[in-house]
Amino acid sequence: SPASVVLRSGQSFSLSDVRQSPYGQRLRDLGMQAGALVPLLARERVIGMLLVAYRETHDFDRIETALLESVARQLAVALDNARLHEQERRQRQIAEVLREAASLLGNIPQDLALETLLGLLRDIMDYDRASVLLEAEPGSLRIAAYQGFSGGTDAEDIDAVRIEINAYGYLKRLFDERTPLVVSDTHADVMWQPGAYSYGSWIGAPLIVHDHVTGCMRLAHHERGRFSEDDLRIAAAFAAQVAIAAENTRLFETEQRRRVQAELMQQATHALVSSPDLESALEAALRNLAQMLPFDQAQIGLLDENSQTWFFRAGLPPVTAASARFPIPVQTFPSIQQVIETRRPLLVADAREEAGWVPRRVGLQETRSWIGVPLVVREQLIGILNIDSFRPHAFSENSVHIAQVFANQIAAALENYRLFTEASRQNRALSALNTVLAASNEALIHEDLPAALLNRLLEALSLTQGTIHQYDRFAHELRLRAAAGLPEEVVSQLQRVPVLTTLATAALPPVTAGQVYTFFSAPLFSHGVEIGLLSIRCRMGCLPSLI
Repeated sequence: SPASVVLRSGQSFSLSDVRQSPYGQRLRDLGMQAGALVPLLARERVIGMLLVAYRETHDFDRIETALLESVARQLAVALDNARLHEQERRQRQIAEVLREAASLLGNIPQDLALETLLGLLRDIMDYDRASVLLEAEPGSLRIAAYQGFSGGTDAEDIDAVRIEINAYGYLKRLFDERTPLVVSDTHADVMWQPGAYSYGSWIGAPLIVHDHVTGCMRLAHHERGRFSEDDLRIAAAFAAQVAIAAENTRLFETEQRRRVQAELMQQATHALVSSPDLESALEAALRNLAQMLPFDQAQIGLLDENSQTWFFRAGLPPVTAASARFPIPVQTFPSIQQVIETRRPLLVADAREEAGWVPRRVGLQETRSWIGVPLVVREQLIGILNIDSFRPHAFSENSVHIAQVFANQIAAALENYRLFTEASRQNRALSALNTVLAASNEALIHEDLPAALLNRLLEALSLTQGTIHQYDRFAHELRLRAAAGLPEEVVSQLQRVPVLTTLATAALPPVTAGQVYTFFSAPLFSHGVEIGLLSIRCRMGCLPSLI
């Protein structure tokens, strides 16, 4: 057809008299005698066609064809810009809805969260029915939230409905493959298993929490071909928020009956996000945990997966500096190793009856009950929350649920502070680098260039004492070119020193407290050749993070 020729070739096609061409039937049906098809080209791609038709026969000369092609190019640019604008608006709308969904999770009752999220999803996706299915008994699902089920046969007791996973092929695929699925036409799909309601198109997205599929979100529309791959991506992104809400609902479904505990949780969340530093945030989290879950001691430990060790980061009662300084091999405690390997909470009701338990004592007291909860951020294990009691059977499964909620908050706080610290460190490094570069340029106008440069450099780094040595290749030694903030006795000791990677410790005779000078050094390079050494003084045992 003329349309396919234009689409494939990107060239215009015209008929001056449709009666003389087999391709003119469509124009004849419209009462036209002549016509031209002009491609709409945007970024070297045909995005549509412009049809111009006449009721009488008409010769399309070169000038008219060029004019039509010029108009078509303008139309193509306008249409492409409108498409890009619509895509941008759509992405902005999706991002805003996702942000609103994330912010709602901590501000509305958990029993309303799932239905509220489904309502928000309707703002960016057109569906007839939606539901969230969560695990009920092994192999079956219950309907935890829904939208679009009302009136007539929909009035049945949905809460009592149980859906067998293996009875529906696509549900089974969701749980087995753990990836979102779209069925564009349920009537033509041989794998589709009809349910109580008739759908034309369907989307399913798994709800994954701690590497475990806990349920799924289903969207349906009566029209065939209603859902696209773009809709599938949106559903997958929204399913992540639904999974968090569903997990929080599960963890809190018992605790919501107790107003005091709910209030304490709100206080804990506020204290965690409003603390001035990470140590205060973690200590506040443990203090609030102690009000909801009595224990004798609790620690937050961070994991180093490379060395398979972990170390204390915070504790209640506070962890001593000595115990926090040394990493602990994971294999030392089989229970902790099990939490790390399974990434699931572990409850030890009575340590004396637990096979493989390594006894732990605090003074004369012995740990008899223990809870270990993994701290997971974006499916990566970063640490463990340990909770001890000196009484056997002090904790229950409900205690594990409470601990898991706090572990989620602690993991989020650790990640937020890590991101903030990383961003702050990068900003400080860039600021210091810019200051040093500016100082280098300013120092070029001074007669004593090394001394001026050293002073500006120390000022930029908020330091006061340092040296610059130049490498003497003939004498194979370092010669002092500039010194700042150091006593003359120390400067005299540093006039000529052997070639080292860092300056040796200098001291004022006799050596007394406060008179020892320890340096941190960095080599100076020019065109790939080492030409000297920059050294700054730091306190004993200190390695400045800025340097």
